[in-house]
Amino acid sequence: MSYATFLASDAPIPHMENPHQQFLSINKAIDKGIAIPKPMLDSSTIDRDKPSVLLWIDNEDNLGEITITSTERPYYFTDDYGNPPDTDLPCYAELGWTYSNEWASKLIGFIKNHLENATVVEIWHYWIGDGRDLSKGMKKHSVHMDKLTAEDLENLFANDSVEHDCIVVWRE
Repeated sequence: MSYATFLASDAPIPHMENPHQQFLSINKAIDKGIAIPKPMLDSSTIDRDKPSVLLWIDNEDNLGEITITSTERPYYFTDDYGNPPDTDLPCYAELGWTYSNEWASKLIGFIKNHLENATVVEIWHYWIGDGRDLSKGMKKHSVHMDKLTAEDLENLFANDSVEHDCIVVWRE
């Protein structure tokens, strides 16, 4: 039971990495001066040169920075009954972030930039699990790209009251 958060569009969605994080091997982390817990250093089962063993981030506050990863279809695309969310768009990307006004502005800029090559983007954020049937009660909010605000995103991501499950952002 958690939230499903993704983008859907009529054009491929570009990738965006969190610029504050790196995946490192243990030896690279040591070279950077990062303290490694003794059990990891003493382990005979961990390859110290294997890449992407550790996630390093420059500041814990930046852990929630935006990441967008294109995907064929999100793994959580269906509910407990096999129903998908109400979208016919062919392109998907997983959206990872923690809402903040700064990152909401950055996401709005990303969406407006994407809409130079696409006509629509759907921003999905809805609760899955607990027997929710997606064929009943999915709520969408539609807004022109020039009218999309941080408040729209806050209503989708940061409020406990569920006003809607999706924001449909359109260009024309």
